[in-house]
Amino acid sequence: MSREHSLFAFGLALVLGAAFANAPAVAQEQKPNVVFILADNVGYGDLGPYGGGELRGAPTPRIDQLAKEGLKLTQFLVEPACTPSRAALMTAQYSIRNGLSLVILAGSNATLSAHAFTMGDMFHGLGYATAIFGKWHLGGEPQSLPTAHGFDEFYGIPPDISWDSATYVDTIELTHSIDAPSGALLAKLWLFRAAPSRAPHLRFRR
Repeated sequence: MSREHSLFAFGLALVLGAAFANAPAVAQEQKPNVVFILADNVGYGDLGPYGGGELRGAPTPRIDQLAKEGLKLTQFLVEPACTPSRAALMTAQYSIRNGLSLVILAGSNATLSAHAFTMGDMFHGLGYATAIFGKWHLGGEPQSLPTAHGFDEFYGIPPDISWDSATYVDTIELTHSIDAPSGALLAKLWLFRAAPSRAPHLRFRR
């Protein structure tokens, strides 16, 4: 294991150890389930645990409860946009280390390296069943998709010609998000078109 991989594993072990330090002894004998939720366009002060929520006109009672019962971080460094944020989160490195310091747009050559070691790789190596749903935004090339980086299952939006490309048959086949032959997917294409995935940024566009 390389130095970067060791530091990544050690850092995550510290976070998980702090989060589950008070768990019952019986529960600690088993691996804890880990659910990580990443939300686009959410500011530090938007959520209740950080002074927002009801005071900002949008209560977040469920998130407030999670923060109360779990671990709340108050010192951290974030990247400025989608792709850099995800690259840093997944690899535990500055996004520029993997050539992903800018947002990936349609037609961009930027893509996550096949050699990158990700959070998915680490959890998979520890025997976890892994899955990711939603926005990946680290490249649409086969070697850059979540299924090539430790995730057993993926359904989401790789950067492509459109943000609703997760509904395209060729994308479904590429990501293995639905186990069905092309004919069956084409026959039910209307179903996927009925509820296309959208990027959260679209609501801010004029």
